[in-house]
Amino acid sequence: MKKAVVFLFLCVAAAPVAAQTLSLEECRAAACRAAALAREGVAYGDMAFICRDMQQYSAPLLSALSLAGVPVFRDESLTLEHSAVASFFLAALELAARGISTERVLRLLKTELCSLSPGDIALLENYAYTWQLKAADWRAPFEKSPAGFGAQPSPQQAQELARTEALRAGIMEKLVAFLQSVRGATAAGISRALYFLLDSFGGAACTEALATQLAAAGDAQGAAAVYDAWNHVMQLLDEMEKLLGGDETSPGEYAELFALLLRGGEMGRVPQTQEAAIFTQADRMRLSGPRVCFVLGLSEGEFPRAAGASGLLTHTDRELLVRRGVQMPGSYENRTLLEQMYFYRALAAPRGRLYLSCTAAGDARARRWRPCWRWARKGTSSLLCSLPPPRRRRCSFTANSTARKRPLRRPCARRWRPGPA
Repeated sequence: MKKAVVFLFLCVAAAPVAAQTLSLEECRAAACRAAALAREGVAYGDMAFICRDMQQYSAPLLSALSLAGVPVFRDESLTLEHSAVASFFLAALELAARGISTERVLRLLKTELCSLSPGDIALLENYAYTWQLKAADWRAPFEKSPAGFGAQPSPQQAQELARTEALRAGIMEKLVAFLQSVRGATAAGISRALYFLLDSFGGAACTEALATQLAAAGDAQGAAAVYDAWNHVMQLLDEMEKLLGGDETSPGEYAELFALLLRGGEMGRVPQTQEAAIFTQADRMRLSGPRVCFVLGLSEGEFPRAAGASGLLTHTDRELLVRRGVQMPGSYENRTLLEQMYFYRALAAPRGRLYLSCTAAGDARARRWRPCWRWARKGTSSLLCSLPPPRRRRCSFTANSTARKRPLRRPCARRWRPGPA
């Protein structure tokens, strides 16, 4: 087996500083070294940045890599539940299950899939909370002054009232037709009604406009994620019919199962180009032998992460229950061994160079930010260790990538025609 050369970086602050500042300096050192390696001929696709907590290092590392001109791909999964199209469907199902209210209508409109500007939504929101609208008020025309009770509307407020009423009429026309179509419908009928509601608000056009805007701004991964989220959620609409069959289904039952499918589904990202470094987390990385690896955050108790007590039971309580014959998953020993395995995989990932970095502070509050070099020595005892200083120079390399425009997937409801559910 070919041995890798190990470089150790230690970012030390003599004065008390925040942990975020030290992490930023650590990421800057790694980014400068990556830019220097690129100038030496190392491809960006042969570089990988590994940490234990991606949420902690995402902002400082991406900022440092952007300043150094190093393109990077974030290996992270997204939950469909928080996507725009999923939020639209959940809001529509809540309207069907619990009725019309100001909060539910505004939740639907604020998904940014209704072809309404923020100013139009603000007009509706101000009028609704000024007059404390109920379900019957949303169905009736808006005729009261936007200024409140007893106030005489000015010409400008009269124009705002006319605009607000026009918005209400268009929204309620679509929502009333949707509520009637899901009443006593099957799962297939509800899926069809959901898609027709989204299509009537112009959801597909809003999604394509958002993806185009992200691609024009240089965020190819974000544009691809918008298309993927749309296609995955549309696929779930088709699966709902298979799961619930042809029996009559209430909107509440449909919404409960649909929410479970959204929470259980994760959407991964695919690199748009091979000329990009990989930024991943130790417990989810799937690397194929990169040439250079940067392992960040080797602080005592952080990486490898200390196995703390989870839930209401302590380690002693778990041991007592195990002795009494109770099966307790996630024991302290198993979690500790799992963290050691993540650490070993990170150290054994590269085939050429391995950079280990840590932060350390001089105040008592940051004692936990101590380097875990004992782990590094244990994992790299047979490797060559040296400590070269990082070169902090701006890199002239840039990455310009555009997202491929992919067609939006339509569910089976696209082939259906309006009719009784």
